Amino acid sequence: MDENFLLTLETLSLNREITRGVSARGVFAIKNRDSGTYLVVNDAQLATLEAFRMQQTVPQMLGRAIHRRTCLELSEFYELIVKAHHAGVLTSESTLRPPPAPPALKKSLPFPTRLATGWASLATAGFIGMIALRPPSSLPTWIDALVGWVIFCVSLSVGELAAALALRTAGGEPVRARFIWASVCPRYHVDLSDACMRDLPVRVAVALLPLTPLLTASAVGLAFFQGWAFVPTLASLVLFHPRSQAVDALRLLLGRLPRLDTEQNFLFSGNRWPRRQLRAFLKIEKGWAIGWYIGGGLLWIWMAVRFIYSTAGISLSETWVQPLFWQGVAAIVIGSVGLTGFIILTSIAAIAVRRRGARIIAQTRRRARRWRSPKASVLTEDELITTLGISPLFRTLDRITQAALAERLGVATHPAWTTLVTSGSPSGHVSIIAKGSARATRRFADGRKVRVQNLVEGDVLGAQELLDPDTPAFDVESRTPVVALTLSYKDFEETVVQRLGRERTHRLAHHCSFLRSLHLCANWQLTSIARLAELADVRHVEVGTTVVNVGSEPWLFFVVWEGELEVKRNGRVLARMGSGDFFGEVDLLQNSAAIVEVAATRPSRLLCVQRTDFLRFVTHNHRVALSLEQVASKRLGRPIFPLQASFETN
Repeated sequence: MDENFLLTLETLSLNREITRGVSARGVFAIKNRDSGTYLVVNDAQLATLEAFRMQQTVPQMLGRAIHRRTCLELSEFYELIVKAHHAGVLTSESTLRPPPAPPALKKSLPFPTRLATGWASLATAGFIGMIALRPPSSLPTWIDALVGWVIFCVSLSVGELAAALALRTAGGEPVRARFIWASVCPRYHVDLSDACMRDLPVRVAVALLPLTPLLTASAVGLAFFQGWAFVPTLASLVLFHPRSQAVDALRLLLGRLPRLDTEQNFLFSGNRWPRRQLRAFLKIEKGWAIGWYIGGGLLWIWMAVRFIYSTAGISLSETWVQPLFWQGVAAIVIGSVGLTGFIILTSIAAIAVRRRGARIIAQTRRRARRWRSPKASVLTEDELITTLGISPLFRTLDRITQAALAERLGVATHPAWTTLVTSGSPSGHVSIIAKGSARATRRFADGRKVRVQNLVEGDVLGAQELLDPDTPAFDVESRTPVVALTLSYKDFEETVVQRLGRERTHRLAHHCSFLRSLHLCANWQLTSIARLAELADVRHVEVGTTVVNVGSEPWLFFVVWEGELEVKRNGRVLARMGSGDFFGEVDLLQNSAAIVEVAATRPSRLLCVQRTDFLRFVTHNHRVALSLEQVASKRLGRPIFPLQASFETN
């Protein structure tokens, strides 16, 4: 399903065929009984999913969560919705019936968890002890290697079967039992994913049992100096590495918090950005878990070194007393740490500059193309279609009107640093920038000249006299060579104003042109910018007018079009805002009263969006929501979401 459709228009509801697993430190799995899929969540995420017991769209649910102050971090929220729908926990009308869950294993012999854990503990201790006391002293013959390979395959098969029996005894449902032939190690295999629904002892036992027979066979072979023990021992070291599922389960038992499904393997496109992936990768464990991980890693390195040295016939005890050995170890450690640090720093730098560098290169190339002197007196059909398509105003017209309009358009070229529009001197035509950029400025009575905004391809010039005659006009000067499409006032009135209405035309021609020049909207889609422009009303304020009072309810989102305002708290000026600045989004997203006072220090013009319209706009555009969350969190100095620790489920 299309992600944008899922997060905006699709009506979702909580699947009734779900089962909640046993909680482990506030984290538990949800199982879809129909398809046999799982989703690992916490209490806050479950409260979000529970809200879909009443059928609703994602924007409706998100709007209610913001109003109730129970909203998750947005990247986590959207990831949860996408994965819950993918797992069948959230269903929709367009969702096909999920495939039936694979059949579970039939009733079998009981295998208590305590017995399984005891066997696994003894096997692990025996394997470590035999590595320390009787490691392999030579390479095996081909017959011993063949026997060891057979024992390796049989041990893994017995381990999978034992794990399935233990899971079945604990009330789980092992599924997909099959024999894998096309493998270096043909073996019996069972899907043990249902262990995530059980408590921690069962999870640990099920994670350890697949390797337990292999560890047992290795320990027995080493104890009796059998040549075939080489292959099982080598396989045990490889499969029992510090990042293996078995070791990870032991760390979970000792206090590590289970990982949520929203913390890895991202499905939501907004979380695939390198910054988000790097943050997830660098998330380290705390407490006993990190100590266990380091200790287990050092133990595994020691066993691997012991195994290699003994097989090669080198005395480890005699080697350790040699100065050259420790010099080599120090060189390897320093080199490894240095190489790892270099790779990490290089990766961070590459990720940091990847998007910014690509943006800078694209911006530089775009500016270079604008400086190419326009020589053609006409535009090609493709260039004409492109210009109308990137114009927020003209792209709203239907195809027939656009075709009729194209026949009336003329082409004008202007060199750089020339005046395109002069205030108080109507030119008699409206222009659309096809190539190049310009700057709009306004001169005040005291002679001061202030920049209003930058104009780029698709923006409209010269329409202010028709659409907003009460507002003082501004001057427009080209910053690069400009190619513009021209249309007379009469044709503009007939083809555009009469069809769209004067007010909507003004919003798309001027509001949208200003908004798309802001850094806030740099990564928004043009449709989102146009939608915000249509929602915004213009408000004129005089000097000394208080726009926001301390303790007032959040009702509006403001963007400063022209003028200057200052932000005060307890009489102290915190900041000054000018053209392009915005405020009010923090109070609206937090649903909290204002804690600062905002007043105009110069005559100002503001774009205002009502609270209901603003929240509807934000919740229906996940890119907009993510960018506003980032801005609001930066202003607060902390994440704006989640808003509170306790979550309501009603």
